[in-house]
Amino acid sequence: MNQAMTAVLVIAGALVTLDAAVRVTSTVLGRTVGHGWRAKQLLRHLGANETGRYFEAILGVPAVESDLGELHERVWADRLYFVQALTDSDDRVVVYSVTSRTQRFRIAVPFPGGGRYWSDQRSPLTATLGKSSFLGAGVDPERVSGSRGARRFWYSEVFGFGNPGHYQHLILSVNDAGFISDGASDLISKLPILGGSETDQSVALLPELSGAREQARPNTYSVTAPHFDAFKTEAHEGAFGVDSDTVRVLPVW
Repeated sequence: MNQAMTAVLVIAGALVTLDAAVRVTSTVLGRTVGHGWRAKQLLRHLGANETGRYFEAILGVPAVESDLGELHERVWADRLYFVQALTDSDDRVVVYSVTSRTQRFRIAVPFPGGGRYWSDQRSPLTATLGKSSFLGAGVDPERVSGSRGARRFWYSEVFGFGNPGHYQHLILSVNDAGFISDGASDLISKLPILGGSETDQSVALLPELSGAREQARPNTYSVTAPHFDAFKTEAHEGAFGVDSDTVRVLPVW
């Protein structure tokens, strides 16, 4: 075999190897960086007052469906996040929640009304799951609720912004089905052991928890429909987002 033919074969082999490497890299990026980007684009299309059918058009067939009192629950599971949507008898989403399952998945919190609420406000309020602390919301909550038992725990802060926020509520939470930061673990440890019952739904806990709130990062945001008070339903009892006992047996894709 002459040198020219040998060179051609070497080049052809190198091209085949390069093509295989590109395909592997493309697959890996598609399952990591690309998947995270696509997930954020999908979640940005979600909103309260939409229909449950619209959520299904965006996210696909839910992994779980059940009736929670007067509301109907749909749950979607992805390796990066959980989504829970609660709908009324007209299939209207009255509250939905997004829970981050990994430290790497960070998504902007959708403040109702765009995050601008006061005439002297210099810039809109912003926060990011997995990055911002509870204090990072930039405003004090109007209600605080939490519970720590022998096995389960949760902590939530409820924010309302009146007419500029379309009379919706934003809730930032630590949900025990999501990724728990070190700061969040410290926050939960400061809650009383209540055997599953709620703490006082007020801001009385804030001074005691101020140091922990500065370090703790919420892993869940929830947004309600206008004038909807999720605390008055049987579906939450103060906790927001998916039930970890329900989703822990779901396969990870």
